[in-house]
Amino acid sequence: MIFEQHQSNGTMWWLERSEVVHNSTFYAMKTALMTQVNRLHKKRKEAKLKKEKKRLLMRSTTK
Repeated sequence: MIFEQHQSNGTMWWLERSEVVHNSTFYAMKTALMTQVNRLHKKRKEAKLKKEKKRLLMRSTTK
């Protein structure tokens, strides 16, 4: 997670400093990138919660 965060921050830094990229394009890219990153984190979180629930269920059934 931290690596991906750094990676996206690096991309942002590069985009912000790139004179070729116009403002509107930059903001569109930034928004798209952040949406993608947020969606990825949300999916990971949901998967983690599912695993946790499953583990708890397995524990309670084995006792």
